[in-house]
Amino acid sequence: MEYESLYTAIQQLDEHNRIPVILKYMHDMKDLEIAAVLQENVNTIKSRLYKARMKLKNLLQHESGGAVLSKETNMKKTKKRVINGFE
Repeated sequence: MEYESLYTAIQQLDEHNRIPVILKYMHDMKDLEIAAVLQENVNTIKSRLYKARMKLKNLLQHESGGAVLSKETNMKKTKKRVINGFE
């Protein structure tokens, strides 16, 4: 997965979903911490993160011509790739 593709996909998320993704996967914040910072209910944050992951999956699949991402691909691995790619 190219870092530029992931970065572009993250930028396409609406602000309510993009900010929790950045805080969780780029700044290693826990859901409760994100909820406190954004002054939102933790369940709202969990919902936004889920929706954002589904949107990112669809955006990245669309970009790759519809190829299905392997089950091995998950946000923790993506997080490491993003962090390493932007250092």
